[in-house]
Amino acid sequence: MSDVRSILYDNGLGFPNYSNSNLSLFNKLASGYKDRVLFILLDGLSYDTIAEILEKSSYSFIKSGMHLERISSIAPTFTLSIINSLFSGKTVSEHGIVGNYIIDNRFGYVIRPLSKIDSNVASNVFPEVTNLKSIDSRYGLTMIVPEEITDNPYNNMLMNSFKTYKTLNEADLVTSIRNEISLVDDKRFIYAYSEFPDLMEHNYSKQSDSIKADLDSFLYLLDKYVLKDALDKGFAIFITTDHGHIAIRKDDVYTVDKDNSLLNYLYMRSWGTERIVFLNLKDNVEREFIDYYDKSLKERFLLFRSKELLDAGLFGSNINKDIIYKFGDYTLIAKGSTIFDFLEPGRNHNFPDLFGHHGGLSEEELYIPLITNE
Repeated sequence: MSDVRSILYDNGLGFPNYSNSNLSLFNKLASGYKDRVLFILLDGLSYDTIAEILEKSSYSFIKSGMHLERISSIAPTFTLSIINSLFSGKTVSEHGIVGNYIIDNRFGYVIRPLSKIDSNVASNVFPEVTNLKSIDSRYGLTMIVPEEITDNPYNNMLMNSFKTYKTLNEADLVTSIRNEISLVDDKRFIYAYSEFPDLMEHNYSKQSDSIKADLDSFLYLLDKYVLKDALDKGFAIFITTDHGHIAIRKDDVYTVDKDNSLLNYLYMRSWGTERIVFLNLKDNVEREFIDYYDKSLKERFLLFRSKELLDAGLFGSNINKDIIYKFGDYTLIAKGSTIFDFLEPGRNHNFPDLFGHHGGLSEEELYIPLITNE
């Protein structure tokens, strides 16, 4: 078997450190930590972006003993994969949610479980939220989330299972956290989620002044209205993210449309993320497919048998043998800032000159910030 780690490192990529990750942190909190926990997840927050802002700022929470650390995310570095891991306590190799697009043999095709078309199957493919149930039992759980994410039937069902505040914007999020902290007189775990860094970075890239300005404003609100009260009430505070971002240029996009020869070798459309791509091959085409990879894809992607990556622990050390098929026959892992764009019939992707993305194994996507007083 090839040395997966060495190949990744030699190509400027990373490997998740599961023992010091957002997942290991959330698992620790779910198993019992302090009586009061404030966990704020800012979707897509890049380490270097927040580090630059904190270096130039004079927030009082830093003077109060909170500090910035760098921890690891898990693979793939994709929100749906990671949130399902945090909420369930399982790695991707155990639950099989490998991206926005997944495969499930019960339905016989690639599905997008949070889309309106496929949302009715979500409750059957997502893992049980064991960590959330444990947190609610131990502490009492409050979830503070954007209203728009509860539009999906599965998310709405999930949020209705716990005490939940639905927020309209970042100021509303901060106010809701503040109000909940003011009510606490016993144990409480407050989970607050905002997607604004991810939305901004997807559109403008993490290099944009807009994301830095928005993030600075949000931290100002947290500093002024939340963190002092939380510290005074003895909360253990964790501000982190699911994944980082990498800046992408239009030329970095590898598009697979109906005329792309790759389709000649695929049994079905690809799935996963745009940076870690899973493939099932037609019968008796493996040699021709590898030749095609060597000629057409090798400069932009690494190619592994999916079993190699599972055995190496890329998606977690424990493997659920019932879901190995969800990782396909082969996996493409993007080099540099390449993204794999599977262009479905009737869709037209117009990418800006510079934007952001994630899902892969670059250091920028994989190694993430943690601001904490612990």
